[in-house]
Formats: sequence, C-alpha cells, structure tokens
Amino acid sequence: RSQSGALVLAIRHPDGNLIVGPTGETAIEGGDMLICLGTAEQLRALNQILSPLTSRLTRPPKQAPLGE
Repeated sequence: RSQSGALVLAIRHPDGNLIVGPTGETAIEGGDMLICLGTAEQLRALNQILSPLTSRLTRPPKQAPLGE
C-alpha cells in the first residue's frame, strides 16, 4: 500500500485458499489472484510494481459498480 496506494484486501491461491487482510509480510505466489481496492491510478501503479513477477499479461482491473 505504501508504494502504490492500493489496498490488497485478500489473496486467493490457486488451490482455493483465501487469505483475507494479508500483511506486508504475506508472500505472493505464482497463480495467486489479488483482490484490491484503489483508484484507477493506484491500481495501475500496483500493476506496474507486480508486472516483473509475471511473464503473462495480467487482467486489467475490474471496476466495481457504483451504488445508485
């Protein structure tokens, strides 16, 4: 969070294990899905930080629908 401003709410491992509220010490493993919260700019910054960790394209962030 200190580098991008985005908040990682949870990490889902490929085996289905879900880590809610990961700390800065939580390791990210290959195949993990990060559930994050932030502005478009913050999520882009997080993607830039994480991009060296992957050799495949990451999915663009999904925008949550706004309340009516």
